[in-house]
Amino acid sequence: MHINFSQLLIDGLLQSIQHFWQFYLLIAFVIAIKVLYLIYGRYRLGKAGMFEIDKMSGDDFERYLAMLFEKLGYRVQIVGSHKGDYGTDLILEKQGVRTAVQAKCWHNSVGIKSIQEVYGSLHFYNCTKAIVVTNNYFTQQAKRLAETNNVELWDRYKLTQVILSTKT
Repeated sequence: MHINFSQLLIDGLLQSIQHFWQFYLLIAFVIAIKVLYLIYGRYRLGKAGMFEIDKMSGDDFERYLAMLFEKLGYRVQIVGSHKGDYGTDLILEKQGVRTAVQAKCWHNSVGIKSIQEVYGSLHFYNCTKAIVVTNNYFTQQAKRLAETNNVELWDRYKLTQVILSTKT
């Protein structure tokens, strides 16, 4: 007696499709939604200019953020430099509130040091709020420290949202 394994495999596959076609359709639908979500995300990043921002130097990123915050109605002072900025790159002022901003144009996630620096500079610059802005993301430790010290974090997603809100 000769057993045709390839025929058995094909028959089993056809039976599986007959009985579970709804399941396979659901899997295909979920995969299609995920692919569309990824495509839309890349479209938003491109429209916001994030891929160009990723190529900026730290100084260029600071100047870019200064222009962005001016569009948002802030008076902006650039105080950052490669050394001696005490942990703040921009001072924002709007409706009597002064905000210290630390800008990080990095290829890696931003850690706790940036939160510590901007928080430590608040009194030096007479600010009551602090923000760290990056073109990337924050580590979990940085998020926890920022939450504990009331430091606002703008990651890649938040920065993209803000940029797109100024283009409408």
